[in-house]
Amino acid sequence: MIIMSWVLFVILSALFFAITNVIDKYILTKRLRNPIISLFIFGIIGLIASFVVYLFHGFAPLSYINIIWGFVSGILWILGAYLYFKAVKLEEISRLVTLFYLTP
Repeated sequence: MIIMSWVLFVILSALFFAITNVIDKYILTKRLRNPIISLFIFGIIGLIASFVVYLFHGFAPLSYINIIWGFVSGILWILGAYLYFKAVKLEEISRLVTLFYLTP
């Protein structure tokens, strides 16, 4: 039973990501014209989620190098998300997802 539970998790994860991709395509083609707005919305949601985690668990102190790596990672994530949303706006989502999920 334990061996098969990961299969269920992967299938459900793929289902949720598929639904998210279709919603992203709809929002970026029908509602929002600029992908930066969706990045701003994700940033606000992430900030709220971080605040909730801080309220319940707190944050451990980080070294300066870890803070720098965190900022670099965040900037790269924002750049990748911007390019992905730009591509979603321009192309059919089924073509994009097959290329997007080739990442390791």
